[in-house]
Amino acid sequence: MCVSPFYGRNSVNRISVVHGVRELDWAECTWPKNMKQAHSSHKAQKYPKVQKYCLLSVKGCYTDFHTEIGGSSSWYHVVRGKKLANALVVLSPTAEDGEIEIFWLIPPTEHNLELYEQWLVSEKSPSTFLGDKVEKCGRCILSPGETLLIPSGWLHAVYAQRDTLMFGGKFLHSFGIDAQLKVAKIEKTTRRPRSSRYPLFTEMLWFVLEGYVHRLLGHSYCSEEAKTEVESDICHTHLTPQVLI
Repeated sequence: MCVSPFYGRNSVNRISVVHGVRELDWAECTWPKNMKQAHSSHKAQKYPKVQKYCLLSVKGCYTDFHTEIGGSSSWYHVVRGKKLANALVVLSPTAEDGEIEIFWLIPPTEHNLELYEQWLVSEKSPSTFLGDKVEKCGRCILSPGETLLIPSGWLHAVYAQRDTLMFGGKFLHSFGIDAQLKVAKIEKTTRRPRSSRYPLFTEMLWFVLEGYVHRLLGHSYCSEEAKTEVESDICHTHLTPQVLI
């Protein structure tokens, strides 16, 4: 499978993120705007650009079980398409397309994550189907025009029944903090390369923490420029006890 993030205004604006994701995504609602604007290229990374990906799979391609980087949630949308003169032309799905992508899904229970960590470091992992080791392993079949949302920390494997074009994205959010931190710990324990982890993950956690401190206590530790942005984005700086209950 070939996976490439989107860079460039023309490509990015052609694809819309799944409705509701932007409202949850920490990269959208927590990361300082001045750092987003300073992100001019992926070489000088000042912003985690993981919201939009293009995924190309040839028939018979299999991606073994894995978690998304940093335990992030993800979305995948199957389309039909072809490349013409460096431009992506997306075609409407037809009834003849049928089943294209098969996803195997494993919930991120404590036991399953332990098995997954052991499986990652085992020499037999390439020849062992992790789905046979866990209590429950579900299967989801995607056809053209369908979208799948995978929750935080879920283990999944993917098989392409035919040449496939998909769009997708990853996002961290406040409803998946526990699973996200558990997966991040596994990545560190198994020495997953930093290039294959969620970019600027630690920085993101600090910005999220700063945001909660600002909302709960009214204190901000950002720079003056970032502090102005935070205050302008939040209607009610302090949360009342009634809101916290």
